[in-house]
This record gives sequence, C-alpha cells and structure tokens, in this order.
Amino acid sequence: MKKIVIISVYFGEFPRHFDLLLKSIEKNPTIDFLIFTDQKASSNMKNLKYVNISLKDLDKRIKKKLGHEFGVKRPYKCCDFKPAYGVLFGDYIRKYDFWGHSDLDLIFGDIRKFITEEILDNYDKILPLGHLSLYRNTTEINSRYMGDGASCGSYDEVFSNEKSYAFDEWNGIMDIYYKNGFSFYDKRLFADISILRKRFTLALDDKNYNQQVFYWEDGHVYRAFMEGGTVKKDEFVYIHFKQRKYLDNKDVKDDSNGFYICDKGFIFKEKGLPKKTDIKKYNRFRGILYEFIETRFSLLKIKMENVRKRVIK
Repeated sequence: MKKIVIISVYFGEFPRHFDLLLKSIEKNPTIDFLIFTDQKASSNMKNLKYVNISLKDLDKRIKKKLGHEFGVKRPYKCCDFKPAYGVLFGDYIRKYDFWGHSDLDLIFGDIRKFITEEILDNYDKILPLGHLSLYRNTTEINSRYMGDGASCGSYDEVFSNEKSYAFDEWNGIMDIYYKNGFSFYDKRLFADISILRKRFTLALDDKNYNQQVFYWEDGHVYRAFMEGGTVKKDEFVYIHFKQRKYLDNKDVKDDSNGFYICDKGFIFKEKGLPKKTDIKKYNRFRGILYEFIETRFSLLKIKMENVRKRVIK
C-alpha cells in the first residue's frame, strides 16, 4: 500500500466543526495528516501530527525553500502555495509515496475507497481542486508548479504578489497539468457544496435532487436522496462546505457514529438510511422558483462584490 500524507496549513482559531473533522481523519488510519498551525494543539491519534508554526516562520520557510523574493503576509495567500508544498515541506514528507494538500472546511469520507492503488499507480496528480489534491512525491513532479501553462500567471508572478490567484485550482496548477499533458485524475468524486443556495446542493453541473441530504456515518460521506418514490444513497470521498463558517456542532458527541451535514450545522444521526421525513427536515427544498431567485440574487451579490474590489484597487 502506497504511503500518503495530507498537509493542511491553518492560522487562527480552528473552525467550529474541527472535532468532527478529527473524527473523519481518525477513520482514515492508513493515511497520515500534518497540520501546520499557530494554535497550541496536541494529538493522541497515530495518523495526525501538529507542527507549530507562525505566519512569520512560514514566510521565512517560503523564502528559504522557494526563493528569497517570495513570501506570505496573510493566511489566505497560503492557498497559492499549495502546489509547492512538496518542496516547501519536503523535509516532512520524504518517506511518503504521495503528498497532498487539504482545507479544513470539509469532512473526509473513506479516502482509500476512492483513491485506489490502481489510481495511485497511473496518475501523478489526483483530484482537481484545492480542497484536497494528491501528488506523486518525486523531485520532478514536486517542481511542476514552476512549469508553463497557468492562465493566472507564472509561479514567480503569483508567489511574489499579495493578490490571491487560486493557483491551486483551475487557472493555475490544473492548467499546467492539462497543457503539458501530465497524468491527472480529475474526476469530481467529492461533494462540493454550492455557495449560491442556503440548503446544501452540489456546485456547478454536479447532479442534484430536489429531496437530498448529506451525512457522515462510520467513516463515510453519503447523500441520501429521493428517486422514484424511494430513498437511495451515493457516496463521496469528502464533503466541502466553503464560506459556511457559522456551521455549529449541535449535539454530536465524541462517541457518535453519524451526523447530518446541513445549513443548520452538524446534527446527530441514528444509524441507517435516512427516511424521507429526515431528508425534508434537514435539507428542506423550498421549490424551483425559490431556488432560481435565490441563485440569481447570490450571483448578483458576487458580481457586485467583484466590482467593489476592482474599484478599491
């Protein structure tokens, strides 16, 4: 079995659901996790290690490992450096076959079920987005972020500018892989929750159902949905709920083996397939017209915010 380590860099107080994220990490015992943070934390879990680091210390490491002209002055800028973690944290990952970067605004499912040995054998980069991506741990592959092809600009331009470029996603490292023909497993195996609606629906063109609810149970991330008058389910490698920092752990205890994940927060779940009434209760569908108007309003807000940012600059 190939050795995998997943790296997260996080500054400031951990998110409200962090204890539940840890439950999902613990359920992936064959994968190691490294969290670089300025928070005082310790772990009794065999597959999780905290590395204490300040933003100033990270800035020094970036300048030393990646070049003296580069650096980071604010936490969110770390996202642009994710494709370079193989070099930046090379001294921590020598024993691993693959390294990855991950956000903390998510809950992991059964990673090995989706990222199989066959996939690891055949691809150098696995998964497309910054929430979770894996890279084969070789000197050449770890340096691919320096290659040509990124629409957002070259790595030296991105790294030496305080602006955020999303270099870890579409117009950055993904462009480099696509345009250079590097092996890349880009299947959307994850539940990426849209920011355009209050209730939980998948983003972009991912398939949604009017009646659906997401949940974690015994190390797996599922969606239960109504189809043909019956409740069915599918599964994801993780669920990502960006821009929802208000989500609270309502009543999920340390020994709980399942919980719903919805706009109301994280709610204890009894074992087994949810009922139709549970789907309606925890992820209420308010109608097609309501969601159409909600989506258009959200898009307008995003457009106005982008205009505001350009005016300020």
